[in-house]
Amino acid sequence: GQIYSGPLTGAAWSLAGQAPAVPGAPGPDGQPTSGLLTAGSQHLYELKAITTAAGKSQDKTVYSSADGGRTWQQAGAPPSAGIARSLAAAQGNLVVLATTEGIDISTDGGASWNVVETGPPDAPASQRGFSYVGMTGPRQGVAVPADRQLHEVYVTTDGGSSWQPRLIQG
Repeated sequence: GQIYSGPLTGAAWSLAGQAPAVPGAPGPDGQPTSGLLTAGSQHLYELKAITTAAGKSQDKTVYSSADGGRTWQQAGAPPSAGIARSLAAAQGNLVVLATTEGIDISTDGGASWNVVETGPPDAPASQRGFSYVGMTGPRQGVAVPADRQLHEVYVTTDGGSSWQPRLIQG
């Protein structure tokens, strides 16, 4: 749960602060289920997720830090549907969360959230969500469906508001 900071030159890093959530035990696919960390818009964001008794959803809270992880403030709560798999951020206070149920976005640094994608319609119910989401810029990003048999990725070109499947050929 400690946050370290340092240059990309290989010089020594130093302790910046303590994260509000400790990384959770890995899920069945090896990905962490809590303590997801990302950076964007001069902020660090961390998702703290507590799995409900039924094990199919989580109570989620997003925290933000504007000082490199020294101090943290509670930002907001994403929808509780699904298990968190990946967290990404981009300029403009955009925060994106991939879950086992779909993709949620916040355009105000985690304060409010919208479900924007419910997952590939051709995937079996047990694999309807996404295993990874990443933003390559403030408007472009990619999400990987949990069902690898679909041979597709989802892309956004409008800052996460909509996602379109793209077939992977090869």
